Amino acid sequence: MQFVPAGTPNVLFCIWDVRVKDYQAFVDATHPDVSHGIYVTKETIDENGGCLITFEHDPSASWKNPGFDHPQTPNDPVVGVSWNDAQAFCQWLTQKERAEKKIASYLEYRLPTDAEWTAAVGKSKYPWGDQWPPPDHAGNYCDQAFAAGLPGAGWSSILLPGNDGFAHTSPVGSFRANAYGLYDMGGNVWQWCEDWYHSSMNSEDVRQTLPSSGDDAGGDTYRVMRGGSWAEKTPEHMLSACRSYDAPEAGFSDRGFRVVIARAP
Repeated sequence: MQFVPAGTPNVLFCIWDVRVKDYQAFVDATHPDVSHGIYVTKETIDENGGCLITFEHDPSASWKNPGFDHPQTPNDPVVGVSWNDAQAFCQWLTQKERAEKKIASYLEYRLPTDAEWTAAVGKSKYPWGDQWPPPDHAGNYCDQAFAAGLPGAGWSSILLPGNDGFAHTSPVGSFRANAYGLYDMGGNVWQWCEDWYHSSMNSEDVRQTLPSSGDDAGGDTYRVMRGGSWAEKTPEHMLSACRSYDAPEAGFSDRGFRVVIARAP
């Protein structure tokens, strides 16, 4: 795991998402309970030929088996981890590396705050720039690579026109880094942030386009996610400023996390 400054003083960002091999080390050391399952994609075709991608809970799926039709590599971002899981990883890594004298006792690993993530993604409309659709090498999104493995016709027309070469997750570092040297600030997996989600975090334009973003259940129910994923195809979800959210115990096959290192409070 490599760390660089990314727009916030005294906070260093990992250049990529936590990988399968990183999370494996945590699991081997702590043996967390993963028996609750995660949400995985389900692709359906209705009676009129319409194509739909949804997420359904699979009690047999986990970070180790996220429901993909191919195994992840050790360098793919771990998926299926909840906000709570990500917190547990950060606490374990902090304690481990303090004990090993790899970091000072006043430092900790944690999730980035929403503000820190905003600084790190940059000021362009999308993580790759201002143009639409995403250009080649912009990131891992839901495009023709995903459509190629789906049954029936019609998928190509509702997904992005490009082909990034990956139907699901891609190894970290597969696409261009941003100006700070951070990979996958757009695409691959949604990234959990520290903050509770408040609807005011999203612009009025986003709230109008994505009506569900206006429901924050009082502001102390859901945690923020940023960056989009391999399953996203709409421009609204791929905006640099878009916030998604979910309950802190929820695990999905298109969600992971990135860590930062900073002074502990």
